[in-house]
Amino acid sequence: MLRVYCDSIISPDNKEAAVSVPSMCFVATASYGLDSGEVGALCAFRDQCLKQSALGRAFIKAYYTISPPIAEFISESEPLKAIVRASLKPLIVVSEYAMNEEIRAEGVAYLAMLMACGAAATVILMKLDVKLKKEERSTK
Repeated sequence: MLRVYCDSIISPDNKEAAVSVPSMCFVATASYGLDSGEVGALCAFRDQCLKQSALGRAFIKAYYTISPPIAEFISESEPLKAIVRASLKPLIVVSEYAMNEEIRAEGVAYLAMLMACGAAATVILMKLDVKLKKEERSTK
């Protein structure tokens, strides 16, 4: 799995240099794979819809802050990948519809963003549940 956590590096002469990396949909990439159409649809939605508003940009910033460790956790479990794919499917469908200019004007992009928050919350809750179950087993 490709992991990208920053957009700059420190060069050998201790100067910071920008690194050009593609923005990634970490959770979708962890569950579908890098070259999937689903990841492409979500990235297009991010670029063409979410980036167009301050609220969308704030969501993107929050997503890139919290999603790398979640994606890493997902990437380690095939059953979890399947659950996340099922959770993301409605968002993918809505985001594809939101790419239509007429629908986007109606505000469906914000509905999709809310669904993304719900999917992220589901993944976080599942992660906490797994962690709690592991802790319970280790104390028994």
